[in-house]
Parts: sequence; structure tokens; C-alpha cells
Amino acid sequence: MNYRDLLTEILASADCAPYIHNSAAPKISAAEVLVKDQAIADILNTGRTVVGECWLTDRGLVSDLVAATGNTAMPDAILTKLDTLAASSRSTRALMNRLENDAKGVNFGDVGLRAQFAQWTQADVFTQAELDAVLNLPMQPAPKITAADVSRAVRGPWD
Repeated sequence: MNYRDLLTEILASADCAPYIHNSAAPKISAAEVLVKDQAIADILNTGRTVVGECWLTDRGLVSDLVAATGNTAMPDAILTKLDTLAASSRSTRALMNRLENDAKGVNFGDVGLRAQFAQWTQADVFTQAELDAVLNLPMQPAPKITAADVSRAVRGPWD
């Protein structure tokens, strides 16, 4: 964990401000410091996610999109648009080939693929809702920040 980055995140959060206790603050007991550090950890852990790997075939994409959105038409719309793009783009054709024929499929957590979907959305190929659904597929809960992590970020050592 990068404790300097964590400190920056803590200092940037108005919700964390009342709980920050560093060497410049009046002396309090270790138990009180722990309560404050845990409060900061709880604030930061709320809704915290990271992009993970998400390997899907075309069937997996359909299944996961329907499960995530409840929209049975969205996967078909996305795949149809990809088919249309594949007719004039070799790289999109390769993507579709992996989606349809590769047992592992395509990693929807890949930075390049995520950027490509964003570009296609800017070019009005996909709707914002379709982009959001695709980008949310690989989202996973982030590793939890502990009170000990907060303590080290706020009071050091940082390296």
C-alpha cells in the first residue's frame, strides 16, 4: 500500500477531517486514536472498488449484462454494434473472434479495451448506459483499508 497516496486521499475527504489525529493535535489516548483511525477507515472503505480481470465470452457477456442491468435487450444491442464495427475494423473483428471462439474470451478489465469502449461511446456508437454497464462488469470490492493503514498514513512511517 502507498501510504502517501492514502494520506492524500484522507486529507482530501471532508468526511475524514473530523477524525484526523496527527502529532500536531492535542494528546489523546491510544484507544481514542484507534477509534478515530477506524472511523476514517470505515469512511474510505464505503463503496471502494477496483477494476479486476473479467474474462467473458459472448455468452458470458450476455449473462453478466442481463444479471447486472436487468435489461435483456442491452447485450444484444452491444453485440450487434460490435458486429457492425467488425465489418470495417480488423481490430474489432479480432475482438469479436475472441468473444465468440476463444474459450477464455476477452478481459473486460483490460485498460485498452475499456478505453476503446469509451472512444466508441464518444463517437456515438454506444450509449452512456451501455458504456457504464460494460465498464462496471470487472468492478470488484477494493482491499479493505484498516485502522492500522490509516495510522501509518497519518503518522508515518510512509515508506
